[in-house]
Amino acid sequence: RPELIASIAADAMTPLIPGAGPPPTKIASVAGFMSVSYDATQGNSFGNANARRMNEACDAVLFDLFGTLVDGGGEAVTGAAELLAALPAGRWAIVTSAPRALAEVLLARAALPAPAVLVTSDDVRANKPAPDGYLLAARLLGARPATCLVVEDSAPGVLSATAAGMRVVAVANGHSRAFPHGATVVDRLEHLHFRLGAGEKIILS
Repeated sequence: RPELIASIAADAMTPLIPGAGPPPTKIASVAGFMSVSYDATQGNSFGNANARRMNEACDAVLFDLFGTLVDGGGEAVTGAAELLAALPAGRWAIVTSAPRALAEVLLARAALPAPAVLVTSDDVRANKPAPDGYLLAARLLGARPATCLVVEDSAPGVLSATAAGMRVVAVANGHSRAFPHGATVVDRLEHLHFRLGAGEKIILS
């Protein structure tokens, strides 16, 4: 059942922060690291600095899975299929704290393409907010961490990517929320678009 899949995925992908309770409490436990607030009533405009960051080039794009590409019902998030289709094969990966079997079920149910690189909890010692998964994905893609762009939807995921030395776009999914400092925040995944620029660089706009 979609509800059961989503429930298992949510539990699997919740970072194990010592002393934390259910997901809202776990997110709150890293609130001390947060300094970028997103107000859903204000849209996704964050001024010239973030506009410049949104147009920077990268060599590879790394995505979170549950909540970013796949929603709570096990369906593809609006815009996910189109976003992945715009990327060259072998230039993007998925990094998830779910086990591989569950990640593959979610991708199949959502009818999303399987990435060349799928890093799961089975592949690393520490899940998000540790940087292990994103660092491994970059290495498998042959890209330097500093040239990777991460698309995430949670504070622990953003912390994981920034700890790996990567740039991050945080997707608020229509909610008002706070993200760790350094993340570029957009309202919804469908607002993101990729294109190839000079030297085969990937440009996010």
